[in-house]
Amino acid sequence: MVSNSEYPGLIVLLFGVQVAMLVLIYIRKEEVQILWNDRIDAVISNYGNKNLTGREHEWNILNAVQQTLECCGRHNFTDWEENENKEHTNHVPCSCTKSNRKEWFCDAPENEVYIKGCDEYIKMWFENNTLALIAINIALLTVEVLLFTLGALLFKNIKKNKISQKE
Repeated sequence: MVSNSEYPGLIVLLFGVQVAMLVLIYIRKEEVQILWNDRIDAVISNYGNKNLTGREHEWNILNAVQQTLECCGRHNFTDWEENENKEHTNHVPCSCTKSNRKEWFCDAPENEVYIKGCDEYIKMWFENNTLALIAINIALLTVEVLLFTLGALLFKNIKKNKISQKE
């Protein structure tokens, strides 16, 4: 059981841990970027593998990013040369093309394949929205602290009412 005097300490601890996590992610953004790049490369390598159908959600996310941002691969469309799950060497995902086909791979002429890689767009989006993401995180932390405080006050009042009803 947590006593009333420990509530402020818990709130500060909760707030501190979440702020520390945010700062750590920001300070270690290069390491996070390396992990992100490795994960994207793995998704590109396994894309369309009939033995890994449980990973289709990852492929669908990649397709959505490529279609929305009109980009292809991490660096560019040549990243797809590493994928061994396509029938022909010049195949790229249909999401890398201006086509609306819903197949995994398409045989599209080079002038219909998006040239730029998605990594450039994602980095630009992150840099443009870093302050907004920090503000959202701080707002969520504030709401958490308020909810925790309100919960503690509610608990205190319920406990107080039960004691006064017994008297």
